[in-house]
Amino acid sequence: MGLLLPGVKYDASFTQLAIDSFIPRFSKSFVAMISTVYFGCIKKAVLAWTMGDIVVGITAWINIIALFFMTKPALACLKNYETQRKAGITREDLVFDPKALGIQNADFWEKRHKERSKKSKKLS
Repeated sequence: MGLLLPGVKYDASFTQLAIDSFIPRFSKSFVAMISTVYFGCIKKAVLAWTMGDIVVGITAWINIIALFFMTKPALACLKNYETQRKAGITREDLVFDPKALGIQNADFWEKRHKERSKKSKKLS
């Protein structure tokens, strides 16, 4: 069987240490990958599809919950957009100000609103 050392436990941790000594910081992902491949070879495909369905279902629920929390700001944006369009503002001249709508942590849009405000002041 090869050279066996007394007192050494030959299991996944032994494999991890052996791989880690050869390729540092790669052992955990390597052992996980090999374990996954081995597990996939000995189990039926139904299990893989079932696990995939479970993960997709969890992802869908996370998205549904996120949409629930985004409903209020999204409806505020839609109402603001419709108000501006009814006022005759063209699509190019629409203004999106997240602070005015009560939306916080919209750094990109706040910066963009400031830049567009500066440009419009320079033009007038």
